Amino acid sequence: MSYLRPAEVGANRAPVRTRTALFSNNAHPSARNDLTVRLSTDDGASWPARALVKPGGAGYSTMAVLADGTVGNLYEVGDTGGIYFARFSLGWVKGA
Repeated sequence: MSYLRPAEVGANRAPVRTRTALFSNNAHPSARNDLTVRLSTDDGASWPARALVKPGGAGYSTMAVLADGTVGNLYEVGDTGGIYFARFSLGWVKGA
């Protein structure tokens, strides 16, 4: 599971807090499958947008906002313990 609060940059180049939050976890109810990212724009009160990052076995994800404003998600795949990296935009999570 990973939780991330992306920030915008203000006029003075300092981060400005937004109401946006990202959360990644496994969407499967009982197995470490279907790594999914969820997006909230109301400080986590609701999570209406979601996108499947990796179907099947995956877990132990962590996220970071990258220099270009996209999000990086590092996660483990399957039983082998291979480490993979996905890059996506907030628009992709929203289905845009």
